[in-house]
Amino acid sequence: MKKTFFILATSVFLLAPDSKVYTQSAAVVLRPAYTDISDQASRGAVLMKLSGYTVDDARYRLYNGASQYNCWNHVTGSYVASNSYSSGPPVPGNPSGETIFWIAFLRGSNNSTSVTYRDRLGPDYSVNYQSAALPTSEPVLTPFIISGKLAGSSVFTLDVKYILLAWSGSTLITASHSDPVTGDFTLVSPQGTMVDKIEARTLINEICATKSGEWQVSSDAGILALSDVLYVTRTKVAGNRILLYPVPAGSYLYVNGLSGNETIEIYNLAGMKIMNIGKDEIKGKQIFTGLLPSGVYFLKVSSSQGVEVYRFVKE
Repeated sequence: MKKTFFILATSVFLLAPDSKVYTQSAAVVLRPAYTDISDQASRGAVLMKLSGYTVDDARYRLYNGASQYNCWNHVTGSYVASNSYSSGPPVPGNPSGETIFWIAFLRGSNNSTSVTYRDRLGPDYSVNYQSAALPTSEPVLTPFIISGKLAGSSVFTLDVKYILLAWSGSTLITASHSDPVTGDFTLVSPQGTMVDKIEARTLINEICATKSGEWQVSSDAGILALSDVLYVTRTKVAGNRILLYPVPAGSYLYVNGLSGNETIEIYNLAGMKIMNIGKDEIKGKQIFTGLLPSGVYFLKVSSSQGVEVYRFVKE
């Protein structure tokens, strides 16, 4: 079977080139026009961008006074109800450069759409760092519900959470997130609006499925199939062009274009570093991946020329 690579058009979230200087900030990139707050288990999501932090170890909350939304911790696979920052979800990626990520949450104790993002830095998480008030979002008063189910692929598997977005033209009406086991989802939208596109994205904001239609009343959207296309960055590192093969990787991932002087690390889809690659493997241009579970991973290649991130799939 022919193995094919596809160029990734947008930067991977994990890293930023060493030469770029980022302004220290926390900003809301995208919040839906409406938010379901009908009960404590109501689901929502907001897209954040952090940059220029002094360290990468940051944890966050979405709060409104003494109340808060219960945010999804992508490391533990659970929602956080505690108001302790040390127990809060970690920021994925590298906020010391730039990271863009979705916060998936349950309404929790905050029965309002008013909410503020705030984080603190490790290791003690004792001092407030960056804050950002979320833009206005109206509560869904009279809802209609679109239900559906994600179908996993060899690239995007169902063992992680995905963000679901309901669009009307260029307006994001509402957001939710899938069950990380079954792939089931519901989108709660206000009556009087028409949803013409449903979109699934990863927590690091990669679009992995879309479905067009017309939804104005409660209905079943059916199956939303996650993409089976693999995207891989292919850019110059240390003067060479990096090539990864095979796709998907089996017991070994072969890396052509290395000089042998690079530092290589492997991260999982949640942004956690899980492997440091030894110099012998780098010089041999083959990495043993036989012990990795099936799924999507990122290969971080650092050299004197800068840093690049490559995505690969382990079968």
